[in-house]
Order: sequence, then C-alpha cells, then structure tokens
Amino acid sequence: MPSPFVPQLVLGLLVSTAGPCAQSSLVVPQRALLRGPGTVWNDQSLEGSPFHGRASGLTAARTQYRIDVTEFGTAAVWDLRSLAGRPFSAIPNRSTTVTTTLSLSSSNGAHDAALPTFVANHGADRQVVFQGRLSLPATTGGRWPAGWTASVPFSAPFRFDGLRMGTLTVDFETTANTGGADWILEGYRAEAGGMFVPSGGTNCVHSGGQIAGIVGVPEQNLLPGGSLQVAFAGLPSGRPSLRLNALLFGSSGIGGRIGSFTVPVELSDLGIDAPRGCGAAIGDLVGAPLQMAWFDAPGSQTQLRLAAPLPIPDLPQFGGARFFLQAFAMDVSSRGPEVISTIPVGIQIGPGTPIFATRVSQPYDPAQGAPAQGRVEVGRLASLRFGL
Repeated sequence: MPSPFVPQLVLGLLVSTAGPCAQSSLVVPQRALLRGPGTVWNDQSLEGSPFHGRASGLTAARTQYRIDVTEFGTAAVWDLRSLAGRPFSAIPNRSTTVTTTLSLSSSNGAHDAALPTFVANHGADRQVVFQGRLSLPATTGGRWPAGWTASVPFSAPFRFDGLRMGTLTVDFETTANTGGADWILEGYRAEAGGMFVPSGGTNCVHSGGQIAGIVGVPEQNLLPGGSLQVAFAGLPSGRPSLRLNALLFGSSGIGGRIGSFTVPVELSDLGIDAPRGCGAAIGDLVGAPLQMAWFDAPGSQTQLRLAAPLPIPDLPQFGGARFFLQAFAMDVSSRGPEVISTIPVGIQIGPGTPIFATRVSQPYDPAQGAPAQGRVEVGRLASLRFGL
C-alpha cells in the first residue's frame, strides 16, 4: 500500500559564486538519494534507452535528458568530470559492451520546453565528453541501492554554471550493444498512485465458469492531472447482455455499508437475481454509476472497460485520495438472466510530486541513419551521478 509522501531531503551543499563547487559528486534526481523507485509510490521508470540494445533491427538509440537545476539540490558552478548510472535493483542486466557518444550542454530554457528535434535541445556550449566503447558489467539485481556501476569518464571537464543556466542536457547516442538487450538503468517519474484488490471480496462465477478476476488500471496515470482507466477481463464471450452494466464507486470497501447491509453482501440478499457468490464488496456509494463499453473476444478475453479515461482534477487535494470501485453486468446462464459482479478494486491517487526533467528518445536502425527527432516525455529521468 502506498504510504504518505516522504519529504525530499534538503542537501547542505556549498554554493560558490566565484568558481566551481568543491563537493565530490552530484546525484540526480534528488529522490535517488532518499529511496528506491516504486517503494513508496508508483514512480519507477525503467531507463533502457541510454544503453539500448537489440539483436537486430532497431539496434541504436538516441536519448536526451534535460535536467532542471532543481534536481541538483542547489545552484552552483560545477566542473563535471564523469558520469555513472545505477542499474535498476530489481532487474538483472547481462554484461555487454556498448558503443556510445555522450555530449553535454547547458541552456536557460525550461526542461519541459524540450522539443522533439534533438539538436534544438542543446545550448551553444555543447561538448562531446565521451566517444567510444564502454564495458558494462553484469548485475544480478537485489536490494536498493545498487552500485554506481555504469561509469563514463569524460575526456575533458564540462563546466555547468547552474547559477546562470537553469537546464543541463545530457545526450546519449548508443549505436551498438554486444549483449543484444537494453542495459537498464534505474529511473524515476512523477509519484503516481496504484490499485489493490481488497481481501474478503466476492467469488462470483459467471456463465463461462470463471471469475471476472482480471483487472487492468494504468497506475502511472493515477495522480492529479492524470486519469483513471479501468478494464475487467475474464468475462464470458458471446454475451451481448453484458452491455447492460454499471460501474459503481464507493468510499469504503469491506466493512462499508449499502443501506442497512454491511458489505460484502450477496446480491441475492438484496433481492437481485444473481448466482450465489456474486455480491457487492464496496460500500458507502458515491457519485453516479457509469456504463462501461463491452468488447467481445474469444475465450476469457472479453472485457468491460471505460470507453474513455476519467480525468483526475489537477488539484493538490486529490493527491492521496482513496476510493473503491466494482462493476456489475447482466449475464445469461442456463438459469436465465442474472446479474454478476467483478472483483472489487481499490484505487489510491498519488501526490504527483514531479521529476524536474524531460526525456527525448528514439530507437533507430543505423542502416537508415540517425533520426532528427524523438519522443518527448516530461518528468522522466535516469538515476545519474556526476563526478566533480
């Protein structure tokens, strides 16, 4: 279960207006100093594109991170002499050798003003700091934090004046990877919420002989300004009657109330024609029911899902909100029309605390030439440590 947001650490870094800062290293994002990704909120991001690898086809990739000086903890003048990446502790990497070019630049543009065109995101002081082959070790996964094992020495220092320039652009272009797979770095994104299935719910078997117990919720969107989408699968195929359905919302789960009843409660005990085991497992209903779209498919792949995501207001007070939902639909069995229920689902909205960086990336086939543009994704950043 997500727990309350842990405030960011305030680093006591020395700031010098006359020359480079005297500390030994800088870590971005600041969150990487506090806790592993995904341990409090759903803020993990698998960053495989900097050291991209495929056995064939799109074997190369270009990746830019535009990092706001906020993520450095303070503003100062730094001479950056090396860069290291931290592998994602939950995922093993195979040893590999990559051929990559790394360049840095600084600018006054906001990180989220990044453009799809790679060259447009660089400042006038662009400097190639590494070009060649880089050996990356095998990692086995394990407890956080992993070591800073992806180390890139710079051919010459790059001076980043964080007092005058608000954004640092870090540009990887990897054109070969002997391992044939991405070497995945740990990464972070905005703090989103998650879904959970409360215990002690219903055990509703539909006319297909199964329980509608497969649920999909894009958790990365559960934050203020994001959206809620939900889909239930495992439903019987060939049942147009499922078009008659309702998605209900409640402020409580097991132990809540529907009128004089405490949930979970059998639908048949509420006077509804339903198989035993099919019941309501959310209580204290709020809002109006929503009709879900029916998508028929062979086997158990039939789904009920929202026709369009529900927007979550971009207001801070929605961060941390928690509610429950459950769908009910008309089935047809040998006994005739009956109402069936899905499993109940709990939803937690995250606080949405952002990462002040933007990623622009694009895999490509070297035989077709390097792309001029990439995909822009605001709020994503690999864990990086700059040596000073």
